[in-house]
Amino acid sequence: MKLELILSVSSVERAAEFYQAIGFELGARGVSPYWAEMTVGNSFIGLHRDDNLKTQDSGRVFVMLNAQMPLEMMVDQLNQNGINLEREIADETFGRSIQVRDPDGMLIQINEHEAKH
Repeated sequence: MKLELILSVSSVERAAEFYQAIGFELGARGVSPYWAEMTVGNSFIGLHRDDNLKTQDSGRVFVMLNAQMPLEMMVDQLNQNGINLEREIADETFGRSIQVRDPDGMLIQINEHEAKH
């Protein structure tokens, strides 16, 4: 079994550009006005257009990603792609994290876990 996360978005094209900017790759089917598949490693996000979407977090899913690079490098990548941080690098009990918002205002948290010794 494989978990597939579907996100409701107001614009599939805008959302696909955002997820590509933070490291996802566009699936083989490309982007249509109503659907796109995004992958990173073994993770999958389906972007589905919802014309009735309200710009709020509830009911859309909370997305938390684990960075495969130091957060400073991730912040540089985000800056290069014109994505502003919602929250700068913060210390957490598990390591560190940053937060950004997707084009519809959904909060995305990107974590960097401490190395286990």
